[in-house]
Amino acid sequence: MLFKSFFFSFTFPISSAPSTFSMTHSSSSSLHFFTTSISLKLSEDNFLLWKQQVLATIEGLLMSKFLDGSQIPPRLLPTNGGSSTCNNPAFTAYKQQDNLLVAWMPASMTTPILTKMVGLHYGCSFGGF
Repeated sequence: MLFKSFFFSFTFPISSAPSTFSMTHSSSSSLHFFTTSISLKLSEDNFLLWKQQVLATIEGLLMSKFLDGSQIPPRLLPTNGGSSTCNNPAFTAYKQQDNLLVAWMPASMTTPILTKMVGLHYGCSFGGF
């Protein structure tokens, strides 16, 4: 029951596939793709065990910044001496990696927990655990 206060208002699309994780890099990108198993899916009775596995994985990939939201780059950059703006490629890369993390997290949860996750769109929404 420890997770209820954190997960109370969040819900996510239901996924029954086993959660997996690995880190894959390509020469054109430094995105982390998750493809190795998290052995324990979050349920009402195992929050602390689940949290230990998930945080070890996220911290092992140096992705904690996606949970605390502390290093979100600005969406736009000033151009022409500040008279206009353009899209920031760093924000685009951050958002893409954040989306991969958010897509991976539900795969480590049981269906009853997933029903509380619908609408969760950002990694930092998980940061309270």
